Amino acid sequence: MCIRDRAESYFAAALRIRPRNGGALYNMGLHLEKQGRMDEAAEYLSRSVLAQPENPDPRYHYGNVLLFQGQMEEALERYEEVVALDPGFAMAHQARGYVLTLLGRKGEAAKAYGDALRLKSDSQEARATLERLQQVEAEE
Repeated sequence: MCIRDRAESYFAAALRIRPRNGGALYNMGLHLEKQGRMDEAAEYLSRSVLAQPENPDPRYHYGNVLLFQGQMEEALERYEEVVALDPGFAMAHQARGYVLTLLGRKGEAAKAYGDALRLKSDSQEARATLERLQQVEAEE
């Protein structure tokens, strides 16, 4: 049995003992997300959010899964919840910016990328995207 299979069996065993264990739900969701098993990951991560309402990490990863599934509005809601719980969560600001860009809300996206850069000034992706958004706005 490979490490990946063992990890999944350990998480499943933990959940059989404590089905509402937020940490085990989160770890199983992350594991499934990394495997590309997004439907399953969404189930575990959504349950983890309910089990750990004050923890921003499950919400962030749940947002990533929702985004992958094309559920942009729902993903944006999760990222906004993360930012409300932890305003210093730079990757959530950046993810918000990405979704807002996809939704055509460029001004809001630029602000979100700017917030991400204020928190993590070495994010080249956020910087490059913000510069492109500012260039587009200047041309309009």
